Amino acid sequence: MTQRPIVPVRTAVLVLVERSGAVLGALPEIGLSTPWWPDIGEAVEFVRRRDGVEVQVLRFLDAVSDGPSGGRVRYLAEVVGGLPAGLELAPAFADDAPEPRRAPYARPGGPAASLAWAHDALAAAGRRATGATQLRTWNLSSLHRLDTVDGPVWLKEVPWFFAHEPRVIRRLAELRRGMPPESRFAGSPTDSAHPGDGALPEVLAEADGRMLLAHVPGSDGHDAPLSVRRRIAAAAHGIHVAGLDRAAEWRSLGVPDRTAKTLPDRLLAVGRRLDRERRDGLDRFLDGFDVLAAELGATGLPDTLVHGDLHAGNTRAARGGPLTIIDWGDAALGLPSFDLHVLGVGLPGAERAVLAADFTRRWRADCPGSDPDRALALSAALQHWLLAAVYAEFLDRIEPAEHPFHAGDLLAAVDAAIAAQ
Repeated sequence: MTQRPIVPVRTAVLVLVERSGAVLGALPEIGLSTPWWPDIGEAVEFVRRRDGVEVQVLRFLDAVSDGPSGGRVRYLAEVVGGLPAGLELAPAFADDAPEPRRAPYARPGGPAASLAWAHDALAAAGRRATGATQLRTWNLSSLHRLDTVDGPVWLKEVPWFFAHEPRVIRRLAELRRGMPPESRFAGSPTDSAHPGDGALPEVLAEADGRMLLAHVPGSDGHDAPLSVRRRIAAAAHGIHVAGLDRAAEWRSLGVPDRTAKTLPDRLLAVGRRLDRERRDGLDRFLDGFDVLAAELGATGLPDTLVHGDLHAGNTRAARGGPLTIIDWGDAALGLPSFDLHVLGVGLPGAERAVLAADFTRRWRADCPGSDPDRALALSAALQHWLLAAVYAEFLDRIEPAEHPFHAGDLLAAVDAAIAAQ
């Protein structure tokens, strides 16, 4: 049977550099079937087959697109092992000016250093990698799959402001082991479709923003139905409860403080990036913030450790197995309602109401006298402003070439916050 050709939804040009950073030229344009700019595994495999070139993609250069998906994208890629004889490259230019905000894995030699660290960590555990495949890179993470005789492991690297991720996972795993089996991060036994829901990735090794993670079987939960999101919410509740009264400990691990009281100062970075109309909306929010904060405090809903980006795609599960919550780089101190707001995105109003009713029931049981339903309502606009502040922080912390990934997110969060006020 003849295989249908892939219809590209993104085109890419790889500008090649040596380990020294010297630009060699550009490979011919390729078509890719996935739209998202950080997904570079298909491009790496394509040029290996078509051009005989082994590369490690270092970073995004620029794009003709509204971003961060589709369009025509240029990447900087380091050649591994030299170029084959006779390969013709087009002239190319890439700005090589020093950039202090550039992640180590986005510099020539960076992926090789990370892979060497991973091989050493595996060897120390008596394991050996038989191959490595680069799958993703962008300003928030880099991801390789390492194959071993015992199955795959994952090399993940994050920038400094996410470096608390493996420490959070390990501490939560310790807390989980100390809880009775019937209540391990699952809210209550009747809340969860599987008693193991709320499982965490296993951190095999970590250092300086690098981590080796054991493979989590199953598939990501993107577009999960309400039934699955109720399981996620139940598991998250158990984690929220386990994280209570540990603020000093979480801070000592590097977890950022995103409690409501910190928001006005953090919104200064948002205001600098807004037009006059949006700035007026921010000013209205700040004018009423003290009243809002007082009302929110009166609800009695406590701050705790939150995931920070609890959409369903940040969970994995195999059929009939437990849900594992992954990607803890956004973990922060904040209101548990923030996680529920993110989890409900994309659901119809009636289904979001089911999640809200579950949330209210659990917190009334675990925090008697609190008014979680009122806290959910009051934190709706607050949540969007919080996201806007997070995106503004990303823009301040990453190099300007990477701004197209997040500029649209910031404005979308601001517009949603103004609409919810």
